[in-house]
Parts: sequence; structure tokens; C-alpha cells
Amino acid sequence: MPTAKPRLNLTLDPAMADLIGRLAEGREVPRSRVITDLLDAVAPQLEGLAALLEAAKRAPGAVHDQLATALTRAQDQLSPEEQAIDDGLQLNIEDAIAQATAAARSKTPSATPPAE
Repeated sequence: MPTAKPRLNLTLDPAMADLIGRLAEGREVPRSRVITDLLDAVAPQLEGLAALLEAAKRAPGAVHDQLATALTRAQDQLSPEEQAIDDGLQLNIEDAIAQATAAARSKTPSATPPAE
């Protein structure tokens, strides 16, 4: 089905391509949907960064340095939030894996026959 949306070609390293594939398979969606959803999730931050970079290009030296410092501070402030989100996501993933493993083990017949 043709679309009016712009198309992009991406070249990913094999590990990233594998990760995107695993996410797509797990969600039962196309790989392009995984990437689009990730970009949609960070669109406000990307918009702010683009505006800051555009302003930095137009700014004279001193203002340029101030904008660069502001960008660095903003990135430093986001890092703990991003780390907290990542830590929480990692814990949820580990918990889900443990639950799935336990469920799979409980469905697997025991190698030892039951005692009579």
C-alpha cells in the first residue's frame, strides 16, 4: 500500500538488527514499527535537541558556548531519569524471563518417574 510518509533506509550493525528483530517478534509487529515507536517515544527530546542545535549554528561564539553548556547540562539531567527507566525496565524483563522459565519448567515432564 503506497504511503505519503517519507521513507528512510537504515543500516544497522548486526547486534542492533538482531535486537530490533527480537523486539518485533516479541510484539508481533514489523521491525519498522518497533523503530517508529521508539522514535515517537523520544520525539519531544529530539525536537528540543534539533531546536538547540539550530540555534547554536546561528549563534555567535559566546552564545554558542552557552548553548553548548546548556545542552551538556540538559543531557546530564536526563541521564539519571533514563537510567531509572532503564533499571526498571531491566528488572521487569528479568522478572518476566524468570516467570516464563518457571512456567516452562512446570510444564516440562520430570525426568524421574513419579514414586509409586
